[in-house]
Amino acid sequence: PVLLGGAFAFRYYSGPVPWYLFPLVFFCGLFLHAGANLVSEYDDFKYNVDREETFGGSRVLVESLMKPKTVYLFALMFFVLAFLVGIPAIQERGLPLFYFGLVGISSSLLYTSKPLGLKYIALGDLLIFISFGPNMALGTSFALTGVINTNLIIASIPVGFLVTAILHANNTRDIMHDKEAHIHTFAGIIGVKGSQFYHYGLILGAYLSVIIFVATGLLAYPTLIVLLTLPIAIGNMKQMAKAKLEEPKNIFMLDVQTAQLHMLFGLTYTLGIFVSKWLS
Repeated sequence: PVLLGGAFAFRYYSGPVPWYLFPLVFFCGLFLHAGANLVSEYDDFKYNVDREETFGGSRVLVESLMKPKTVYLFALMFFVLAFLVGIPAIQERGLPLFYFGLVGISSSLLYTSKPLGLKYIALGDLLIFISFGPNMALGTSFALTGVINTNLIIASIPVGFLVTAILHANNTRDIMHDKEAHIHTFAGIIGVKGSQFYHYGLILGAYLSVIIFVATGLLAYPTLIVLLTLPIAIGNMKQMAKAKLEEPKNIFMLDVQTAQLHMLFGLTYTLGIFVSKWLS
């Protein structure tokens, strides 16, 4: 999403862009993501979601490699680093950019931390879609241009679909273990069969969205380069077809494989927007 926001600024903004801010925004997003992951790691262990027999998390807490308090302190450290690295961009664009970061930190806490814990009440997918789709892409673009590009909200949908698919692959694998922990993910509510079709929809929706965007003129034809990654997407869906409630190991690595698809799709998508400045 950060690369997408940068590509949109390069392709569609005609004014001066302070490009020195881009690496700062990139690391700001990286630190926010790291902090979010550590908060999730802490909460999932605290609420008995990650246990010895489960597959989720990094297992540093389950295997007592670190203390919970240490993990949480590292999360706070990354949030502070994100703020410090983002100060030059905030000085350039003012408080509105600070609010983008605040939404990011708040989302990190709302995802697993009580009293809400949106992941545990089947709202995690929506939060992740917004946070790692429109919010991060728009925040990057605004830092570089000072303008809210509403077309970017639409153009970030495919990236949001695929990052949600990463989470969903993880939650589908963990349906049985999450039920034992008394939490309710969207995958747990719709079951394995429903989760398979939902996953297919997220993956295919990303590609269909790009085709529609090009057909309607929102994006230029070079963005169709993402179709080169379609064979990987098909393999990903075939792997999800093997999902079974009693055999979660069948899709043990599907979240990682979906993250790899997300990366390849995102890089080609960004490249297509970038080069369309000259080819369209």
